[in-house]
Amino acid sequence: MRFLLYLFLFIFLLHSSPGYPQEYSFSIKSLSLEQFDEEHPVTVDLALTLENNHKPNINEIYQTTINFLINYPSKTAYWEAVNKAMLVFLAQEYPFLTKLESRLTILPKVGKPHLRWSQAEMSSIYQCKEAFSFKLAIGEKHLTIHYCFNPSIGMDEYPDFLMIKRDVLSLLDHPLLKTPDSLLFIAHHLLSKYSMIEAVDLKCEQYLQDGSSYALTQSLTRQEALQ
Repeated sequence: MRFLLYLFLFIFLLHSSPGYPQEYSFSIKSLSLEQFDEEHPVTVDLALTLENNHKPNINEIYQTTINFLINYPSKTAYWEAVNKAMLVFLAQEYPFLTKLESRLTILPKVGKPHLRWSQAEMSSIYQCKEAFSFKLAIGEKHLTIHYCFNPSIGMDEYPDFLMIKRDVLSLLDHPLLKTPDSLLFIAHHLLSKYSMIEAVDLKCEQYLQDGSSYALTQSLTRQEALQ
């Protein structure tokens, strides 16, 4: 009798306890999206946090995400806007999602050899952390440029990635980055020119003939740049 009482109590507590948030993630590979009158190969990585004890249909969310991206109405929107709009749509479509994280990667192709990706994290429709990154090959060096946006940035306020790329290349008339000060100068320039950027992270890697490598890094926030 005592055993049955304990078992009943255990089951009652199990079902009445708040439990723990559930986390799911999936990747969408081999997706081709049309933007700016040309096809781009992309991948999407999504991480979802759900309300306690909710049982989602992940296959449905997966297919809904693909349909949203393929049918996104604006074919001239920047990738950052597409990525954020996707999270807003999923948050509205599935209100049991308490947190969404995404990485939309645009893969290199002929004529556009640079790898670039948009990252976004949303805890509510009104709170979103966003960043954009891309890589450049400069001789034997590989430069990764990563910048974070102001949380209040609007859908039509994202900077043109190609302009930022041209700015970086124009600062590298001598394509050898030898000191962290070179990277610091680039970070200062991007923060001073683009008001919607809040922080910049730069990493320059070089691979030597003997197989070894070294890297220089530089991080700078808007607040640090003003000091």
